[in-house]
Order: sequence, then structure tokens, then C-alpha cells
Amino acid sequence: MPTSSLPFETAAKGGARPPLKIAKRLIKRTVTDLFEKTGLVVISKKTRDRIVQMSPEAAGMLWVPTRPAGPGRALPDEVARALDPANPALADLKRRYADHPATDHVQWDDGDIEYGVDMASFRGDNLYVFQTRRNSEMQYYLSTIYVAACDQLDAFVKLSEDGAFGAAVYEFDGRSGVSRDLLDSVLEMNFLERQIGLSEQTGLTVLDIGAGYGRLAHRMVETFPTINRYYCADAVATSTYLCDFYLKYRGVQNKAQSVPLDRLERTLKGETIDLAINIHSFSECKRSVIRWWLDQIAERRVRWLMIVPNTGDALTSAEPDGTRQDFRRDIEARGYRLKAMRPKYEFSTSMQKFALYPGTYFLFERAD
Repeated sequence: MPTSSLPFETAAKGGARPPLKIAKRLIKRTVTDLFEKTGLVVISKKTRDRIVQMSPEAAGMLWVPTRPAGPGRALPDEVARALDPANPALADLKRRYADHPATDHVQWDDGDIEYGVDMASFRGDNLYVFQTRRNSEMQYYLSTIYVAACDQLDAFVKLSEDGAFGAAVYEFDGRSGVSRDLLDSVLEMNFLERQIGLSEQTGLTVLDIGAGYGRLAHRMVETFPTINRYYCADAVATSTYLCDFYLKYRGVQNKAQSVPLDRLERTLKGETIDLAINIHSFSECKRSVIRWWLDQIAERRVRWLMIVPNTGDALTSAEPDGTRQDFRRDIEARGYRLKAMRPKYEFSTSMQKFALYPGTYFLFERAD
């Protein structure tokens, strides 16, 4: 565009309108034109929120580029130092992870983390746990009603949520401290209770693959005293670092442990792993990376494998060219058979359609 045609330059000379205001309008119009040429329509946040309020089920059709919000309250100095992205311990982990076969990322590279995760509010709406994007308060309310009614462990009553490190928290009918962290964890634990009687399994050892900041580990060891050891593994150095911090912050490090990827095989040598869990991360990995993790599971003859994809009821990888490959055959090729496949809200088709982040739970069991 020739400089002589820039409207804010003309306005600046004539003094008709503030140059910055006109520049913003020009940028907005240009971006809108570009998006509409790709088949997308740009709307304001106000219009988006009005649509979601009138029709929550339409929220999933709206794409919202979101940066994480900052922490709700100031952090103590020692915590702020620990959560500084420039912390030397985190830098060391990144160096050690660099050439590992499980770190051949399609998603979750340093650029994704820098844009999508504020370490000081790592439990906020971000890459780890989507919370407020594409969902209304009504969907949280529906999910809360469902969880409270179907929780045979009474975990929803016993566990708490303090909103630490930016978690989005709601209050319904006098119940304070409702978060997606809590709701999803209670549903996942109840699924395992129904399928394998988790509360009756003594001396249980768990391996959580793609454990993130340790959400489920924290909830599991508080709910099931029968768990002997809960290992958290992740191919993202930032996740390993945050998980170690969070488990210690919650005071559960005596049972739940964040294991650096380069020390995983050595740590697990000689261990009997009863249950392996993967929540959402396999769907974000290349098939070659998934196979590496499945080899670790098969080598240790893990009895049960729980997988929750973020691709509905499909077990597919994320390839660099944008395609997806079915990795269920890779699970079965290593001696596992499907034991159970259930909707996240398995007791209500309406909730599965309208409640918070529906999905599918898979449980595989070793055949021999």
C-alpha cells in the first residue's frame, strides 16, 4: 500500500481524527478482510459472549485466540522465583530433554509454551487445561450437578479447590471451589473405580504419561490411600518442572513423584507398574512418539492402560503434515485388548452433548 494512501497520515495532517484511532480501524478492517477470505468471520468479544449466553452449544464453533490471564494474587517471593521461566533448573531440564525420542513434538514446543502458558498462573485457562474458552458458566453448572450425582467415591465432597495459580473457580448453590481440574479428576477416578475397583487395589503403582502440572496425580493420591507410588512423566521439560513444584506445593510428594524424562527408564527399572494413564497428550503426539511410550508400557507388562483422547472417540495421532493416524492397532499389537470404552458423561446423553468438554474414556487390559 503506497504511503500516500494511508488514512491516518492524511488525518494527522488535517487534524480531523486521532491517528492512533484511525490506525486501529485500518488494522481491524485489514485483518477482517484476510480472515473472511479464508472462510472465517471475525466478530467482537461482546458479540461472541452474547452468542454463547443465548446458545451455549454454539460455543464450540467459535475460535477464540486467547492468552492466559495473569495470577489472581501476588506470589510469595520464593514461589515467584521458582516459577520464573528463566529459572536455571528449568533451563537444565530443557537441555537434557533436547534430543530424546519422545520430544519430537508436533505441539508443545518452546514457542507454544511461551505463548500459551504463563508459569505464574499455570493452572489458569491455558494449554494444560482449557477452562473458560468455548464454555459458559451454565456448562460448569450442568457438569457440577452431574458429578455430584454420579460420584460414588464422594471425592467431589471430600476434595477442595482453592483456585491457586490461576485456576478458574465457580460457586454453585453454596458449593464453593468448582473447577475443571476438580470435575474432570472426579469423573476420571470414578471411571477407574467402576472398571477396576481402584479403591480395592492395594499397593498400586501408577504411571501418568503426559502428566502436565500434576492435576490428576494430586487428586488420585488424596482420594486413594491404597496407591503406593504415583509416577508423573512428561516429554515437555516445563511440565516436568511445574509438576515437581506443584506436587511439593500440595504436600503429596511422599507418594506422587515427577520423574525427569531422561531418568524415567532408570527410575522405573524393576518397578511393577499396575496402571498407566494418558489424558489428552497422545492425541497431540506423533505416532512414532506414541509407539515409544507404548513400548515402555509393554516392556513393563503394565496391566491396565487408560487413555482419554481429545479427539472424541478416535485414537489418532497428530502428524506434522496435519494428518492423523490410528494408533489403536499399536496398542493391540503390544498385547492389550479393549476392556471398556465409555462416554465421559456415560449416564446422560444430554450431558454428553451439552456439559463441560465431553469426551471418551478408554481402558485397555493386558491380554496375558
